[in-house]
Amino acid sequence: LDQGAFHEQAMAYLVELGPRAVPGIDQALAAQDPATRERAAMVLGFIGGDEAFVLLERARGDSDLRVVRAA
Repeated sequence: LDQGAFHEQAMAYLVELGPRAVPGIDQALAAQDPATRERAAMVLGFIGGDEAFVLLERARGDSDLRVVRAA
């Protein structure tokens, strides 16, 4: 999710994977780059489900407003 021009493709692929991708997205929510955390939250929102919801709740406490809005 932090690979510049390829982030949109990565996001689409993760959404296609669905709930199977959620454990890996947890790492992206801990990235130093706020844009990466924002994209991770957006993907989790598209995937949905209980596991994604737990991570989105945690992302709502992020220090960056973009991440909070995405969550």
